[in-house]
Amino acid sequence: MDTHIFRVSWRLGLIDEAIGESKSHDALLKLVPPKDAFRFHVLLIQQGRIVCRAPLPECTKCVVQDLCPWHAKGGPEKRRTELAKNRLKAKEKSAKRAVGRRLS
Repeated sequence: MDTHIFRVSWRLGLIDEAIGESKSHDALLKLVPPKDAFRFHVLLIQQGRIVCRAPLPECTKCVVQDLCPWHAKGGPEKRRTELAKNRLKAKEKSAKRAVGRRLS
């Protein structure tokens, strides 16, 4: 399973994030008619690379934003907060290392 397809699919509520990438392929095959599977595959990859990116999606550019449960639950805001906390932790860790080097 392509990581973009998995991410976009669970954010859109097509599959549960908890099933993981390995089981998500079969779950999506049950939802999409075989004749549409390849096009669906390509469109989800494009969506994941361009709009619904992993670090921080560009929801304002998303054509299905109003249908997205992840967006409705505040997913983008939670992700921004998480990224800001991680950056702060990294800066603090770096500062502690720099102080440690100066003291040695």
